[in-house]
Amino acid sequence: MSSMRLYIRPKYRERIHFKRKLTLFAVALGIGFAALVLRLMYLQLLAGSEFKQLSDQNRIRLLPLTAPRGLVYDRSGELLIDNRPSFTISLIPAEASEPLVILDRLGRFLDFDKGTVIDRIQASRLAPFRQVTVARDVSIGEAAAIEEYLLRLPGIVITAEPNRRFPLGSAASQVLGYPGEVSAAELERLSEQGYRMGDMIGKSGIELVAEQWLRGFDGGMQVQVYANARPQMELDARGDPSVRIDTAGHELVTLGKKAPLSGNTVLLNIDAEMQRIAMDEMGDHNGAIVILDVESGAVRAMVSKPTYDPNVFVAEGADSERIAILRDPGHPMLNRAIQAYPPGSTFKIIMAYAALAEEVVTRDTLFKCTGSFKHGRRFRCWKDSGHGSLNLVQALAYSCDVFFYNVGLELGIERIGEYCRLFGLGDPTGIELRGEMGGLVPSPQWKRENFRSASDKRWYDGETINTSIGQGYLLVTPLQLARAYAAIANGGKLMRPYLIRGVETPGEEQPLMRNIPAQVGSLDNAEAIKLVVEGLQMAVTSRKPFYGTGWRARNKTVSLMGKTGTAQVVSFKERTETKEQLAKVPYKHRDHAWFVVVTENTKERLVIVALCEHGGHASDSAVPIVREIAIKVAKLVGVQESTPEGEGG
Repeated sequence: MSSMRLYIRPKYRERIHFKRKLTLFAVALGIGFAALVLRLMYLQLLAGSEFKQLSDQNRIRLLPLTAPRGLVYDRSGELLIDNRPSFTISLIPAEASEPLVILDRLGRFLDFDKGTVIDRIQASRLAPFRQVTVARDVSIGEAAAIEEYLLRLPGIVITAEPNRRFPLGSAASQVLGYPGEVSAAELERLSEQGYRMGDMIGKSGIELVAEQWLRGFDGGMQVQVYANARPQMELDARGDPSVRIDTAGHELVTLGKKAPLSGNTVLLNIDAEMQRIAMDEMGDHNGAIVILDVESGAVRAMVSKPTYDPNVFVAEGADSERIAILRDPGHPMLNRAIQAYPPGSTFKIIMAYAALAEEVVTRDTLFKCTGSFKHGRRFRCWKDSGHGSLNLVQALAYSCDVFFYNVGLELGIERIGEYCRLFGLGDPTGIELRGEMGGLVPSPQWKRENFRSASDKRWYDGETINTSIGQGYLLVTPLQLARAYAAIANGGKLMRPYLIRGVETPGEEQPLMRNIPAQVGSLDNAEAIKLVVEGLQMAVTSRKPFYGTGWRARNKTVSLMGKTGTAQVVSFKERTETKEQLAKVPYKHRDHAWFVVVTENTKERLVIVALCEHGGHASDSAVPIVREIAIKVAKLVGVQESTPEGEGG
C-alpha cells in the first residue's frame, strides 16, 4: 500500500508540472499572437501611410516647378525685366546617404560654396525630402556633365528654372533693382506668407517694392522613377519644365501636375529710350538725371551714376564682380536721384515765389548788385563786377546772389522754411522706392535740437543769407527739385512722382491695379508763378545786357526754360573760373553742378534735372548734358511748333 502511494505521487506531480508548462506555453503563445496582431494593426492602420510614402519614394518623385517672376514693361511695352531659362542643382538630403561625400563628388563638376549648402541642409533637417539648393544658373555644359554622373550622385536633382534678365543692363539698375535668395532674417519674417528656403525675393528697386505682385506661386509634378535613377528635367517647346525620361533611359509617367502660377505684370512710367538717352549723355560724370512729366508727375527716366549691372546679381559664378560692386567706394548701388545735396541757385525759384507771395518784392522792386553784399561780413555775388540794378525776373535770369541775399533777410528763415515745405522740400516725395531721403529744411529749432554748444545752437543772419541761395544746411534731392519745377510749369500743382503705372494679371482683362496721378499740394499765387516762369525763360534766351545762366541750352529743336545751380562743397577764397583752374582742385572739393529745364513746346512737357557731382561749372557739365537730352527727347515725344531758326537772344 505504501509502495502504491509512492508510485502515484510522482506520476501526479509530473502531470501537474506538464499542465503548468502547457499553461505557460499557451500564455506565451497568446502573448506572441497578440503582439503580432498589435504589430500588424500598427503597420496597417497607424503606420501604413508612412510606409506607403517610403515605398512611393522608390517609384514616385515630387518635383517642384518654380514659378517665373512677373515681367516688367516700360510705358511703350518694351521689356525692362524678363526671365530666361537656367539650370539649378539641388540636393534631397533624405536620398543622399552621405551628403558630405555627395557634395565632394559634385565639386568635381561644379564650383559652389560647400559651407553654405551644409548650413542649408542643417536648416532643413525637419523636411528631409525638400530640395536644398546647391547652385543656380548652372551652364548647360555643367548640367550635362552632372547628369551623366547622376548614378553616382544619389540625392542630386537637376531642374530647369526661370532666372531674371535685365535687358537695359546698367542703364536703370538703381530703379529696377534685382532679386536674390531669401535670407534667414527674411525667412523668419515672411515664412507665414509661404516663403521657403531657396526662394527668390526682391532685394532693391522695383523688384523689392513690387514683390507682392511680381512673386509667382510654385507648382509641382509627380513622376514615376525607377531604382537607381533620377528624373531629367528639361524645357518643352514653350519653355515650360517637363520630364520625359530618367537617367537610366526609362520613359517616365507623370502621375500628377500642378502648374506654377507666374507673377503679375508690372507696367512702369519709365521710357526705356529716354533712360538710354539720359544714361549715354551723362557720360563720365557721376550724379543723377531725372525726367518727369510736368502734368502727372510720372517718372520717365531716372539715372544714377556710378552704376552697376544687375545681371551680375542673378548670374552664377560672378562672386568677384558682386564683391567689387559692394566694395566700390563710389557706391554704385546708391540711387543718387533720391539722395540729398545742396541745391545752389536752382533754389532761387522758391525764394522768388515766396518773396512775391509775401509781397516782400513786386515786379518793379530793384536791388543793386555791386558784386558783394555786406551784413556783418561781406557775402560775394558769383559775378565779381556786379549786375547793377535788377528786378526779380532779371535776378532769376542772371542768377544774381545779391538780389536774393536781400530777399532772404526780408523773408527770414521761418518764412523761407514755410515755402520750402509748400514746394514739398523736407519730406520724401513718396515715390515707390526704398531709401528716399527727405532732404533738410533748416530752422532755428532744428539747430537747437541738433547742436551741442550754446553758440552753435543759435541761428545767425549769415545762415539765412546762405540759405537764400541754396547753400548752408539746406539739402534737396534731384527728384524733389524736379517736382518743384514741375509745379511752377503746370500752374501750381504739386504732384506725387510715381514709377508704377499699373499691374496686370496675365490672361485677365481687368487690371489688378491702376495708378492715377495724385496732387499733394498747390501753389495759389498765379502772378508769382508767371514772373518765375518769365525769369526761367529769360535765363535761357537772354544775351543782353547779360547772358542768361542757361543760354548754352538754347537750340533749334526745342524751347526751354530753366535754371543753373552751383553748390559749394568746400569754401574757396579764389574762384575757379577756367577749366585749367578747376583741374587743379581735388575732385572731392569741386562744386556740384545743377541744371533744371522744362520743355515748353513738346507734346508731353517734361522737367529734366541733371546733377553732376563735383562737376564744377554747370555751363561746362550739366548744361550741355541737359541740352542734348532735351533735343533727343523732344524728337521722341514730338514738338508742337517749330523753334525760330538761329540761336539769337
